[in-house]
Amino acid sequence: MIPTILLVDDDDCFKRLIERAINHSRFKVSLQYVWNGEEAISYLSRNEQFKDEIRYPMPSVVLLDLKMPCVNGFEVLQWRLNRPGLKEIPFAILTSSDLQQDKERAFELSADHYFVKPMSLQELTAIIETLDTLCEKTNPG
Repeated sequence: MIPTILLVDDDDCFKRLIERAINHSRFKVSLQYVWNGEEAISYLSRNEQFKDEIRYPMPSVVLLDLKMPCVNGFEVLQWRLNRPGLKEIPFAILTSSDLQQDKERAFELSADHYFVKPMSLQELTAIIETLDTLCEKTNPG
């Protein structure tokens, strides 16, 4: 079974960069995309348009931006704390914020990894390949 990454980011250009990085990596993955934290919560809760589990599979890893409209990444992490069934899914922060206070808060809210958005396709491809290891842990075999 091909693992699924759920990308939660309000930057459509970054989404295209993620798609390119996946295509350049050794990692074979399905990419699902939502625009903000509110949609991420709906996706992970199987609400509204995300009820179809075949079309919207539960992710093997969530790539989460922190700074988004409506519901931000910190709020998604806070919401996740009260959802025991989601604790098995790694949440990797991928954000432009290099602030120590943001890193600390993300880890306090149980983020599994914290990456600062890279400026090159090569750096982003390396991050994507790191996610392969996380997916193997949640989807053995």
